[in-house]
Amino acid sequence: MNLQSPPQQQVPMKQSPQRATQIESVSLDHPFPPLVFNLAVAGSFSTSFNHEEVIKHITSIFAQVKNLVLPYNQNCLGFDEKTLDLKILYSPLLGDFPLQTAVGLGYSPYCISPSPSTTQQYQKIDPFLLDSYPLVEFDMPPTLTAKSLREMSHWMVAQCDLVIALWDGSELYGEGSLWEIIRTAAENHIPVVWLDPLHPQQVYWCQDSYSAPFKTEQLVDYLDGTLGLGSKSERQAAAKDLAALFQPGVKHTPFWASFYPHFIRLFPVSSAQPTSDPNLSNSTALPKALQASQKQVDYLQQSFQQADTAAISFNNAYRSTLLLRAILPLLANLALALGFYAKSVGGYLFFNLPLNWVWLAAAGFGMQAFFNLSINWLSNQTDYRGWHKNFVNQRYLAETLRMAVHFSPYNIPIINTTIAGFEKKLPKSSPVRHRIRSIVRAASIHPIHFEQPEIKEAFFTQFLTLLDHQIHYHKLVASRYRKISNILTKTAWGLFWLGIGTVIARAVFQAVEPSLGLNQWIAKHEFYTGAVKVAVDGKTFLASFANMLAMLLPGFAVTFFSIHNLIGFKDLSQRSQQMVNDLQQIKTRVILEQSRPESSFEDFSWLAHQAISLMVSDTTDWYTLISSKKITKN
Repeated sequence: MNLQSPPQQQVPMKQSPQRATQIESVSLDHPFPPLVFNLAVAGSFSTSFNHEEVIKHITSIFAQVKNLVLPYNQNCLGFDEKTLDLKILYSPLLGDFPLQTAVGLGYSPYCISPSPSTTQQYQKIDPFLLDSYPLVEFDMPPTLTAKSLREMSHWMVAQCDLVIALWDGSELYGEGSLWEIIRTAAENHIPVVWLDPLHPQQVYWCQDSYSAPFKTEQLVDYLDGTLGLGSKSERQAAAKDLAALFQPGVKHTPFWASFYPHFIRLFPVSSAQPTSDPNLSNSTALPKALQASQKQVDYLQQSFQQADTAAISFNNAYRSTLLLRAILPLLANLALALGFYAKSVGGYLFFNLPLNWVWLAAAGFGMQAFFNLSINWLSNQTDYRGWHKNFVNQRYLAETLRMAVHFSPYNIPIINTTIAGFEKKLPKSSPVRHRIRSIVRAASIHPIHFEQPEIKEAFFTQFLTLLDHQIHYHKLVASRYRKISNILTKTAWGLFWLGIGTVIARAVFQAVEPSLGLNQWIAKHEFYTGAVKVAVDGKTFLASFANMLAMLLPGFAVTFFSIHNLIGFKDLSQRSQQMVNDLQQIKTRVILEQSRPESSFEDFSWLAHQAISLMVSDTTDWYTLISSKKITKN
């Protein structure tokens, strides 16, 4: 931390400009989530000398935040235009921050308690608090006050978009409780708007460990990146990309898009077919203690299914293109063989068929030209880049939402830039991050009492169901890809050595052929190509057939090698097997934790984030692996 002491000067709160300019509306089929913006508040109001002035400036901050957030509530920015949900995360352990001014402006406070015993203290301090506001009650050890405070602060920051604090800028203020949340906000790149309760006219902006006098433009720039898809100049193009996430689908679907799934079916495995995860079904009912979040979970399920289906479609289009690119050179060689050897080989073998072998040869050369042009056209097309990009985006979205379906009902934060390497590759205002944030924020905070046995039982039951489903799926994938890799590799090497042997045999044949009376052993055939009578003797046929094999067999070997390397079946198998091993380790920890009677939310969150980090960051591996596979590579 490098928090510099701010200059002592007055910074007036400016009027809210209407920055989220309306842009061209995009018609979207999928339901929009509401615009949810969460604030965490902290600080001691009672330490101020002039309460009325503090209230005045706090009211100004809340009003300005609301006025700045409201214009972003547009369909083209991914929100429903109807609902603006402003939540306040508040805990008396972090001070006696005044909430009445926020409530009067339409904010919805949530009281956060680290343990039931702390909730009882809240009741003694302010009975009105628990009667008026939803309660999020954890089950952290009450004897470890400092640890409970730290965990609660981390949770509040992970769930919020902005922190508003009454703070004097020092570590010792509020016995260190304010410093904990300020430092956590800096680590998570969450900005803080704070004012000194002793000098409330001085307002500061703290972001990434540095405090400076507050300027409205700082907040506007942050909101542009968080809610507005970037600056005005970037917004139009980003809005179209965002719309594609709502309405996914392969535009101009190629006729070869089904090549890859049909190719995969050629390699059945003995393992059972993939099972479905019941937690991803729209009919899944949550336990009674979690019923308050049923509607939000239903929306998460629907969003996951859409993203998952889209990812599969884009994956099929992209990989089918790789497969086609690997096969086209072989088709060109086959067409060339038809041109060269239609008469000398085809006419000899099928001499009694009334075919014009000259025209067939001409057709072969024409087809060879067509396939070569197709190779050039396919190699220079950019559609496959879009399919690749959309596949990775939709896969990342789907896997994040899979985690949200399982863990959001338990208030476990899903958005965390430290858990997903792929997200680090995305601009802050990218449509993918924007879409994930808008969906997850709308389903991330629910009133809950973690000490209820039903919650713990439901958490471990659904967690193990998730792990079992993913372990089974990745075992099946690893087995299938291992089988494909082995068959392709063995076949390719077999054809390679057969081709080498054929070429050597052709050379030997060329050397000894003059001394052999081949025409005596192999009969001559006569046939017509149109009205012209043609005769091919045994020597000509055998030489042509050997030449054809010497040309085609290495081509078959190269094709199998190309399919194996372009798709990367060996790497895919190894990655899935490693995923199985990693998931098995997490499952072991979950089973052990399930039997431990003193498990708390901290343990739930620790285990959940292991699974989230593993499964969501897997998309980064997809990105790295597939982006290295170019269509032009052969």
